[in-house]
Amino acid sequence: MLDVFDRQSLIEASQSISSIFCNDVCVMLFDPHWALLFDHASSVKFAEEQKSRVSSIVESIRMGENAIRQLNSGWRIEELKSFRLMCHLSRIFAFLINDSFHLIVINKFTNRESRIDPTFEKSLAEACNRVKVSISALSNAHVQ
Repeated sequence: MLDVFDRQSLIEASQSISSIFCNDVCVMLFDPHWALLFDHASSVKFAEEQKSRVSSIVESIRMGENAIRQLNSGWRIEELKSFRLMCHLSRIFAFLINDSFHLIVINKFTNRESRIDPTFEKSLAEACNRVKVSISALSNAHVQ
């Protein structure tokens, strides 16, 4: 398989995502078959903790996507692009990139840090777009 992503760009985008949040952050990129392509975390300990749970994370995200699609009663049921979960003092952000790659961001936080900066949405969208751009498999030469 050809190199699927520009590793340096993906590292930089992941660092941008990490800087948006407080406390522990883990960024994971999965291919269309849910194979883990890349991960980046704010600490080695948090990275190991999340990597040990990859199969349960994938299953939870897949179940969440299915549930959201079932609840959607609109015309565009298949147009799921992202969703967010908040549980047990963790925020989980799931982004579907071009209906195939999954970008998952897991963030631990405390009640004091539950408020979100007004520029948060814009900063997160920009960083996620940088992840998308770093996936060479999605460039015009590869997409049909």
